[in-house]
Amino acid sequence: MKIVISDGCNNNCSFCVVPYTRGKERYKSLYNIIIESYKTNIVCFLGQNVSSYYFNNSFIPKNIFFKDLIKIFNYKFFNIIMIEFITSNVKDFNKKTIIDIFSCEKISSLVHLPLQSGSNKILKKMNRKYNLIDYINCIKNIKIISKRFLFSTDIIINFFEKKKDFLKTIYILKSFLFDRIFFFNISFMKNTSIFHKRYIKKKNTKLKFLFIKRILEINIIINSINLLGKKIKCFLKKNIKKNIYIFYGLNKRKILIYSKKRILKNHIYYSRIINFYKAILCGNVYKNN
Repeated sequence: MKIVISDGCNNNCSFCVVPYTRGKERYKSLYNIIIESYKTNIVCFLGQNVSSYYFNNSFIPKNIFFKDLIKIFNYKFFNIIMIEFITSNVKDFNKKTIIDIFSCEKISSLVHLPLQSGSNKILKKMNRKYNLIDYINCIKNIKIISKRFLFSTDIIINFFEKKKDFLKTIYILKSFLFDRIFFFNISFMKNTSIFHKRYIKKKNTKLKFLFIKRILEINIIINSINLLGKKIKCFLKKNIKKNIYIFYGLNKRKILIYSKKRILKNHIYYSRIINFYKAILCGNVYKNN
């Protein structure tokens, strides 16, 4: 179930119109989030910047931050089998926060961290409030906690970038083997600080898109190879034929499984990966770790 926990944004990225259309950040109360998640097994917390979530009122003795929200759903709600969130900002993830969030066993193994650009010069023009070192350290600190995590990201191209800026982005995409890449051409939205530059020519857009697509295809294959022989937490998505099931791993990969055992919905299983076709994994299934 998708639950919107925040609306608006305080980051004021130079390309983004959200602060002008939705205003400052406003957060849903913990009580309402719990009510909305009632009887669901998978929660996805949504917001323009969920990692800045904050809630406080006179009935709760302590402030509730995003890491506290994650821990509440991970440790207090036994019906929950997976927790995911979109979208976060690297600037909100210090080392302590990373440990608190990504030590939770129910957190999705696919972590979405928008990069936007691999060039510090472009990130500064975007007003992203982090640099490339911050981003790289965030990924490395998550991987220290567990190697089960894969990553997805957002990329904006043609944001006043030169060839060397784009090549820096490509290098980062290859280096960290992003399993999903959502890429967009820059859109000069009205009211943003870059709107007056909307007539600047966008160069080699199709070629850049093709470049990123090819890198994503290679990344997926490498990640699939790395998953061979590994055990993955998963849950039943649907039964497609007799004894043939589609499972979802906590890394959000589809797993094709043949099993004569009785498979129950809303239960956590484990699958050892034995083969793959591109992004689709094949494996066996068993209940106990």
